Amino acid sequence: MKNLFVFLMVVFSLNAAVAQSARPKKNAVARNYDVNTVTILQGVITKVETQTSGNGANTGVHLLMQSSSGEIAVHVGPKWYIEKQLFTLSKGDKIKVEGSKVKLNGKWTIIAKKIDKGTEELKLRSDDGTPLWSGQYR
Repeated sequence: MKNLFVFLMVVFSLNAAVAQSARPKKNAVARNYDVNTVTILQGVITKVETQTSGNGANTGVHLLMQSSSGEIAVHVGPKWYIEKQLFTLSKGDKIKVEGSKVKLNGKWTIIAKKIDKGTEELKLRSDDGTPLWSGQYR
């Protein structure tokens, strides 16, 4: 009976470990998304840039946007996801950004949930901040 108990404990422990490792890991930006700081800003894109992750596996799109309250950085999402949505972002575009305003590396940043450009809309995150490109939304 004792051996059966030990065996079941090992099986349950392994099952929990496998289930946890199957969940997508949140990167630093995703961990910082705060539903309590969601705001909407309008402005003009002053710079579009891509940044490659430290391991070179992912390329993210980032913007600088001039709004009525000054210039602010906007974290958009993976380049491949934005391209798949057939959405383009260019310097000079007038946009409306909805997202979580947080401090990253000491600077105010918007982690974008949605970007509107004219009649086009780019959806990036669910209401709770989960990226739409993560496993559960593919």
